[in-house]
Amino acid sequence: MGVVEMKKLLILLIAVFLLSACGNNPEVNENINKEIAKESEEIVLSIEEGYSGTKEIDNDVFFKYTDDYFMDEEKFNSFNGYEKGLVAKTSIMTVNYMKGRYATEEELKENVDEFYDILENGDETFTTN
Repeated sequence: MGVVEMKKLLILLIAVFLLSACGNNPEVNENINKEIAKESEEIVLSIEEGYSGTKEIDNDVFFKYTDDYFMDEEKFNSFNGYEKGLVAKTSIMTVNYMKGRYATEEELKENVDEFYDILENGDETFTTN
């Protein structure tokens, strides 16, 4: 394979990567406050970036999220079931990341997939009576 073909292949791979990265625009369940959804997704994206090593993440971001949304019992109890499920999942992912519990990328991906499912559909634990 020549230099020109290698450049074309590299450009194609970069384009595919950018399209897949930019194409992640999930549906947010109508019962979830948009600000909570946005901040939760930012945390999950930070976890992914930190895990992959593409970005150094300040753990204070994670502590602030859990303090603001999960540890503040009064605030957490004011959320509806959809929001509680999203905040709980995000907080669990933060703890798992900070404690190094994601042994493989597949484990992290499984949790990220679950996060997006909760973002779109809610979590049975908190949304059923």
